[in-house]
Amino acid sequence: MLAFVSFLLWILRDSWVAWGLLLPFIVPLAVFTAHFFSEGCYGEGGITSMLLAFNSFWATVAFSVLLSVLMAFRNRQEKE
Repeated sequence: MLAFVSFLLWILRDSWVAWGLLLPFIVPLAVFTAHFFSEGCYGEGGITSMLLAFNSFWATVAFSVLLSVLMAFRNRQEKE
C-alpha cells in the first residue's frame, strides 16, 4: 500500500489538478485513521471516525475546488 501511494505521489508531483483530485481522499483517510486509533478500535470510535471522515471529505472537496479555481485564475493571469 505504501509503495502504491509513493508511486502515485511520484507520478503526480508536478500536477496541481491531480493533487486537487487526490486531496479529498487523503485528508479524510488521515482524519479517520488518527481518530479511530485515538478512540480505540472498539465502541463508538469507529462511527464517530466515519462521520468525521465524511465531513472532512466534503470540506476537502470544497477546498480542492477553490484551489483549482485559484490556480486556473492565476494561470490565466500569467498568460495575459
